[in-house]
Amino acid sequence: TAAGDYNATTNTTAVLNGIKTAAPDLNLALGDLAYGSSDEYTWCDVVKARVGNGFPFELIAGNHESNGMNGNINNFSACLPNQLPGVVGTYGREWYVDVPQQSPLIRFIMISPGLTFPEGTWSYAVGDPHYQWTSNAIDGARNAQIPWVVVGMHEPCIAVGEHQCDSGAAITNLLLSKKVDLVLAGHEHHYTRTKQLRLATGCT
Repeated sequence: TAAGDYNATTNTTAVLNGIKTAAPDLNLALGDLAYGSSDEYTWCDVVKARVGNGFPFELIAGNHESNGMNGNINNFSACLPNQLPGVVGTYGREWYVDVPQQSPLIRFIMISPGLTFPEGTWSYAVGDPHYQWTSNAIDGARNAQIPWVVVGMHEPCIAVGEHQCDSGAAITNLLLSKKVDLVLAGHEHHYTRTKQLRLATGCT
């Protein structure tokens, strides 16, 4: 399962209970976690009480916790730590993992384009180290013949809401050019999906 923008309301409780009922192998939390409704550790305790302590509730930062506006991603990552073996990168900010670890079927690549951390904004522009890290992670999955590559982030590029490619065109074009199988994003407070996409001459 995957979802972003949780907060701590009755809707949040319903979502967490739904995750528990679905009994997935893992959940990808696509950023914007507590919204300042509580401190990080209290919010983590609520999540663990619903989905179970030790369940892989795997985090990537959103804009509400990347720069400390409504909590800090480092604290969230400490109280809801990674539960999957073999994670590569910085959990909560930029990481990937192959599932299952032996003979993997899927590589989840979690990135943070457009987010501002205390050290600055992660742009994922062409030539940027984060752009290259993502490219290498995709190529590594293909070279290892892992069938599925899924990329998750907080801020989308293509959306029908109020946000206009906050993640940046460069990283979006990279994902399309490398034909990743699925891209997940949070940030917009609704559910949408696209048909399959490709790059084309004259398309911005």
